[in-house]
Amino acid sequence: MEKRTFTIELTDTVAEKLELLTNFTNYMLRDKYPEPMTVEENIAGAVAYYLMMYFPHVSGETTKDVMKLFPLGTDAPLKNRIKEELEKRKVSQNAVARELNISKSTLSAILNNRNQPSLDVFLRIWTMLGCPSLDSILYRESPTVETGPTP
Repeated sequence: MEKRTFTIELTDTVAEKLELLTNFTNYMLRDKYPEPMTVEENIAGAVAYYLMMYFPHVSGETTKDVMKLFPLGTDAPLKNRIKEELEKRKVSQNAVARELNISKSTLSAILNNRNQPSLDVFLRIWTMLGCPSLDSILYRESPTVETGPTP
């Protein structure tokens, strides 16, 4: 496979955030991938992921996975398993609220599915959790059919 090189320019702020994200990801995945990735590899991975999401012929499996989470025309509410992921990783709710600079009550509402996080907060939590697969952290609540008493 032939490769091409592209040069991009980023503001210092964006570059610093990419470096922090890469360092954080390397730290979170240190047991699974002892060889740390570079910022360039992180950017290339993000671009490849973005392309797979928007071009189904690149990876049909990715599209199927996303469509399971976000089926068109459904009224089923979107829910999260963030609380379970935090417990599995032994991350305290106080640490998350402090790290993300959100109130404990806001985090509690998110963890108990009373409210869903903004996209920004979700992405920060998702990154903090080491970017688990979306279907492990998000799901659609199955609609329940209420029935009255049997005649």
